[in-house]
Amino acid sequence: MDAVREEIKSINEIIKSSPLFIYTLIYLLGIAFGYSLYTGPFVFYILSILFFAAAYCFYHIKFLLPSRVKLLNINSANNHDLALKILILSALFCTGVSNILSSPYSKCNTQKSSLDLNIKREYRFIVKSHKRVGNGSSLTVSFLPEINEGVLLYSYNLGYLGELSPGDTILAELLLKKIESSKQQNFDYRRYYQKQRVHAQGVLTKGNFTVSKAANRGFSNRILQKKNSFINSIMCKNEGKEWPGLLIGILTGDKRFLSREMKERFATSGVQHLLAVSGMHVGFLYLFISSILSIFGNSIFFKSIRFTIIAIILWVYSLMAGFTPSSVRAVIMVNIVMVSSIINRKNITLNTLCISALLITLFSPYSLFDIGFQLSYLAFLSIIFIYPKVVSFLRPTNRLAKWGWEAISLSISCTLGTSLLSISLFGYFPTYFLIANIILIPLTAFVVYLSVTALIVQLLFGEGDKLLLIISKILEVMITVANRIDSLPFSKIG
Repeated sequence: MDAVREEIKSINEIIKSSPLFIYTLIYLLGIAFGYSLYTGPFVFYILSILFFAAAYCFYHIKFLLPSRVKLLNINSANNHDLALKILILSALFCTGVSNILSSPYSKCNTQKSSLDLNIKREYRFIVKSHKRVGNGSSLTVSFLPEINEGVLLYSYNLGYLGELSPGDTILAELLLKKIESSKQQNFDYRRYYQKQRVHAQGVLTKGNFTVSKAANRGFSNRILQKKNSFINSIMCKNEGKEWPGLLIGILTGDKRFLSREMKERFATSGVQHLLAVSGMHVGFLYLFISSILSIFGNSIFFKSIRFTIIAIILWVYSLMAGFTPSSVRAVIMVNIVMVSSIINRKNITLNTLCISALLITLFSPYSLFDIGFQLSYLAFLSIIFIYPKVVSFLRPTNRLAKWGWEAISLSISCTLGTSLLSISLFGYFPTYFLIANIILIPLTAFVVYLSVTALIVQLLFGEGDKLLLIISKILEVMITVANRIDSLPFSKIG
């Protein structure tokens, strides 16, 4: 917690010490504005270039300026400074607009399809993911490389499809149909998939398709294949039990093996964030690996080696989680913190947060509209702005009491910061979130630590199953706690 605490008294001082904040905010506003437009990016490309060129000239024509411009001093009273900042902010706003408009996930691109859904024809699909959705049934998310659009492929009573892996090719003659949302469910699946450029669905039946296995899988596909093998192994060996689905949800963020009731119980308890790979999970993994590698010392050389090893492991972990915005944000921030430690520079958490947001939205502007992205950044902003105020209410002198109060303050801050968005999503506020977090977050840490240890033991000695038994008992306790909290009176308000 000390790593993310800033000893700054006011919000104005936090923002003043983090010059990237305003620039990042304007860039993100440009993305938000651009998403509502039905036009091409050309005009905004030109405007962005013109504004940046004007700012560059304005900054370097020294004889027109009374003094050297201080580019990052947001509160400067100098008129030239103000004009320069307006030019830069305008350029960033136009850059955000042009970035989302040039993305295949812009509004005008996600609401139309290039597919002809009125005729039956042969398609070549590339598998992105494959999952079981019932006994003998499966759902394959694929895409058509010719038009860069996704298609949902359902299969029923075709057990051998369980061997499908990312990168495999499916040749099928199908009549595709539009995705329709179930009237019995509140969730709009059509709109959800539409935003990912997935507009159609089809059914694979025996005899209407063939599968070609990928000969040379890329690194990412091999990692995802290992992940799927791990999931299939855990689920097959423990069929009918609840804890394997919870284990997979905690470690990979994959919630498809969790029952609807369990998801609702964790949401009602205010700990649904445990089921999505986020900063907390990445933080647990980072601390565990860092503590193991710390035995090699803290010289610049060993710090660099440690940074390389941890960075590779964390990025692979983020890949296994599907490169969700929350996991990518956490990995980027951990990398920045480690680099800062190597060069002995002070960490400015708000600047670090802004760098991660810029990097994510630069390559994936649509991430701004991802719920995981929004909840992740709201939670971290809550740590920066709300946590110092909450933790200052009490100042325990006992070390254990101080640690406990800091943990409670962190939970309160994150819940308050994300409450408006979470209430709009779930329609209620979890009354006993504090109790659930105090009990379940430490248990989640044990699950992560023991799972990594079990993997290491399994690779070295082939005895990882013994630790898996302990992990299963912890998960069963977590399920029991979530059930009890969900059954309490007034467990949710809304």
